[in-house]
Amino acid sequence: MIAARPVFRPVRSNSYRPTLERLLLFVIIMLIVMTVAPSSAQAADQFASTATIDSILNHSIVLKDKVVYVDFWASWCTPCRHSFPRMKELADKYAARGFQIVTVNLDKKHADAEKFLRETQTAFQVVFDSTGSVAKLFKVDAMPTSFLYGRDGQLQSRFRGFKDDEFETLDSTINSLVNKGNSK
Repeated sequence: MIAARPVFRPVRSNSYRPTLERLLLFVIIMLIVMTVAPSSAQAADQFASTATIDSILNHSIVLKDKVVYVDFWASWCTPCRHSFPRMKELADKYAARGFQIVTVNLDKKHADAEKFLRETQTAFQVVFDSTGSVAKLFKVDAMPTSFLYGRDGQLQSRFRGFKDDEFETLDSTINSLVNKGNSK
C-alpha cells in the first residue's frame, strides 16, 4: 500500500497562525485520512463528522466575511459547562452583526455530547472529533480551548481554558471585530 502524501503542509515557525480556511482544510484532510480504514467502532463517528463538515462547507459563503469563534470542548469538562451559556450570550448579541460560533467536540461518544448540548440548551454548529486529530493539529492542551478569527479569516486570539472574569475582554474583542469592516 502506498502512503498518501500530505496535501497541505503547515508552516513550521513561531509566527504560524491558522486561518479559518486552514482550520476547515485540516478538518477535511483529517476526515479523509480517518475514513480510509475506520474501525467498526468509529464508523458512526465518521458519518456524523462528515455530515457536519459537509454542512459547514455547504454554508462556507455564510462563514466568509464573518467573525468566527471556534471552541474545542467535551461533555466532561466543567469549565465548558460555564463557557457555553456565555458563548450563547455572545451568539445572541452578535449573530446579526456577522458573528458565528463553530464548536469542536472531543467526546468519544456522540451521545455524551448530545446530552451536554440538551442540558446547556445550545444549538451551535458542532464538528465531532472523537479521535482528537483536529485538536492535536491545533495543539489543544486545555479544555476548553478557543480560537477567534476576524472577518479576513486571520487568527486574532487564542483562549486556553475559560475564565468568567475574562469574558468582558472577549466580548469587547468580538465587538471590535464585528464592527471592523462591517458594511451591513
